[in-house]
Amino acid sequence: MAFGSNTDPAVVRDKLSRGGIHSEIPMTPAVLPDVALAASAHVSVGGYIPAAVQHRAGSRLRVVVSWPDPEQLACLDASEPNYRPVVVRDLELLDGRRVGAALLYATRRGVVELPGPLSQTGVWRHVLAVVPGLVQICGVQADAGEPALRELMLLAACTSRLRERITGRLQAVAVPAGLAQR
Repeated sequence: MAFGSNTDPAVVRDKLSRGGIHSEIPMTPAVLPDVALAASAHVSVGGYIPAAVQHRAGSRLRVVVSWPDPEQLACLDASEPNYRPVVVRDLELLDGRRVGAALLYATRRGVVELPGPLSQTGVWRHVLAVVPGLVQICGVQADAGEPALRELMLLAACTSRLRERITGRLQAVAVPAGLAQR
């Protein structure tokens, strides 16, 4: 099951290609109950703050169910070192059919709650506003414009020490995702 950038077939195709697999994975839109989008408490090598999910009673998150074969699944597992697969139940495909159980990648890092779905610069803006000390580390204000936020993301992509410092601050305020096997 996918959320965030992994709902984009081109992203999944690129991950598989980097793993030496050149095939497509069928995808079906679905809704997962009692789950909301959040930010994983880390900065990726690409300089972005990845999407994560967290338990939130009463919420419904649109996701994509992927149907990988074992080789594709192993490749995707290897591409997600900051996530662990958990089994979720009670998944509803958009056509009304039910899926008894599916694997979902849950962050190993904890989550920073988001006020709702945000663009990547919106996620950065949010964490700059709510994470103590982050503005000082990044040198960018929460109300900065798109160019300044994109420059910060590029700088984080190029500077492992900056990524580590930001990740440390994110993890200091992170909460558990609450996604034990369910």
